[in-house]
Amino acid sequence: MGKKLVSIIMSVYNTEPKILDQAIKSILNQTYKNFEFIIIDDNSDENIKGQIESYQDARILFIQNKENLGLTKNLNKAIELSNGCYIARMDADDISHEKRIEKQVTFLNNNSKVGIVGTNAKSIGISQKKIKMYSEHQDIKAQLLINSPMIHPSIMIRKSLLNENMYNESYRVAQDYELWSRLIWKTEFSNIQEELLFYRLHEKQVSNKRTKDHNYLIQDIRKKCGVKSLKI
Repeated sequence: MGKKLVSIIMSVYNTEPKILDQAIKSILNQTYKNFEFIIIDDNSDENIKGQIESYQDARILFIQNKENLGLTKNLNKAIELSNGCYIARMDADDISHEKRIEKQVTFLNNNSKVGIVGTNAKSIGISQKKIKMYSEHQDIKAQLLINSPMIHPSIMIRKSLLNENMYNESYRVAQDYELWSRLIWKTEFSNIQEELLFYRLHEKQVSNKRTKDHNYLIQDIRKKCGVKSLKI
């Protein structure tokens, strides 16, 4: 039996060419080779198409939006186009360790009860620090009461889970937390205790307005999904 196909999905919007190049090459150079790489350009001002075409890699499926749809809709669009048994997230300004996909596929193959697996990370950009996540499902479940227990661009998830549980398109931010709050009732979560993602931090991520909006949405999600009274 051949290796399972993985669909790696990424949304791009006006990402600096050098940073985007690092992100894309970190996927193309993975030790695990059986994947498709779905890249959606969300109507960028930059010539993203020319840059993507320069890689000349048949595993890339490039989609260019005629209008800006936002991350949440792009993720659902990529999921609908995907053919893999597993779906891995990637952000256009992060860098994946070369063994990230291999290690996550091996983990899911060996842990049938786990439906979604993330990783630890190391931040780059305006801050350089190690980001350690909980590995056990019960700890992750408890963390969900406070904030997101998964690093969104580090996750790999079984496609079968997403067939009936897509991202909620009414959330332009905190869409990952909303999804985890639904999936926590349906499957087990885990995080590999290795820094397999280099997670870029920049000024836009720490703006006061975005933080306030994000926190408000998290409170709303908790009420709707029953996370406030989560039984550990």
